Amino acid sequence: MSLYINIFRKPSFVFFVCFLFFVSLRAESIKLKKKISVGGSPSIKIFLADIIDSNNNFGGHEWLAKIVFSVAKENMSHEFSRQQIVQKLIGLKKEHPFLESVNFQIPLKLKITHEGLAVKESTVAWQLRRQWRGQCSSCKFVLEKITLPELEPRHENKSWYIQTSKSLPNGRFSSQIVFPQVKGPSSLWVMGQAQTQKLVLTLKRNVAKGVSLKPEWLALSYRNMDKVRGGLLDLQDLSNKSTRQYLMAGDILKASSLVNKILFQRGDAVKLIYKNNGFQMTTQGVAQAIGRVGQSVWVQNLTTKKRISGQVLKTGEVLVQ
Repeated sequence: MSLYINIFRKPSFVFFVCFLFFVSLRAESIKLKKKISVGGSPSIKIFLADIIDSNNNFGGHEWLAKIVFSVAKENMSHEFSRQQIVQKLIGLKKEHPFLESVNFQIPLKLKITHEGLAVKESTVAWQLRRQWRGQCSSCKFVLEKITLPELEPRHENKSWYIQTSKSLPNGRFSSQIVFPQVKGPSSLWVMGQAQTQKLVLTLKRNVAKGVSLKPEWLALSYRNMDKVRGGLLDLQDLSNKSTRQYLMAGDILKASSLVNKILFQRGDAVKLIYKNNGFQMTTQGVAQAIGRVGQSVWVQNLTTKKRISGQVLKTGEVLVQ
C-alpha cells in the first residue's frame, strides 16, 4: 500500500516513499497519534498499536499490537520528526510485508514520554487500555472518573502493572495494581467508569423502507458494546438487500434491518435457466410469487405450462436444477 504524506515538500523524497508504499484501492487509512504518555515499568516496549489514534476505524488487526515501534525508558521523553517516523515505518515495512496494506497518515511529530513509576491517571489509563486491547484489538475504550489508590511508602519508586478481568469493561470497573517488587500482601485497586466501543456500520442519513442502501450513506462508527449486537461491519452483498423498515440517521445497521431485495412480483415475466450435468437451457416463465434474491420461488414454465421451483439469482433470473 502507500504511506500517506501531504506536507513533504521534496518531490524526490515523496516519490521514493510513494514508490515503496504503492497506493491500493483496498488501502486502510490509519492516523498516528501526536503524543503518547506511558509509565509503570523502567522500560516499556511501544508497539505500533500504541501510537495509533483512538479515533481510527482500522478494524481488528491484532498484528499491530505485536510490532515494536520503539522502547521508552523511565523519565525519558523522545520526539520523532515526520522524517524519522517515515524512515521507521519503511524499516518496519521491510520486516513485515503485510504493512503494505496500510496507508499511514503521519503527524508532523510524535512525542513519547515515559512518566516514570508514579501511579498517575494518564499512565494508569494507558495501561488499562493496553490490557483491554489484548482482548479486543479493534475496540475503543472510553474511560471516566478514574479513582487512584493511596500509595504507601513501600510502593514509591517501584515498578507496577495492572491486572484486569477477562471481561471487557461495560460500566463501573475495578482493576488491581500489582507491584511485583513489593513483598507482603498488597491489594491496591483503581476504579472508574469505562465503556468498550466496537466498530459498526451506521446511517449518515434517513432511509425509507424498501430502499437499496448505497455505500456513501454509511459510515463506520464506534458504539458501546451493549448496543452493537447484530450490527454489520462490511458492505458485502448490500446491493442485494433492501431496508426492512424506516431507518434514521445515526442508527446502527443490523442484519435484522435488511431483507433480500425484491426483483420481481407475482405475475411478472421471468427467464428460467435449466442446468443439469453441464447442460444449460433457457426459457420464459411467469412468477407465481414475489421473487427475492437467494430465495426459492414458484414459476410457471410458459412452454410446458408446468409449475416448478427455482432459486432467484442476483440478475433476476430463476435457476432450476
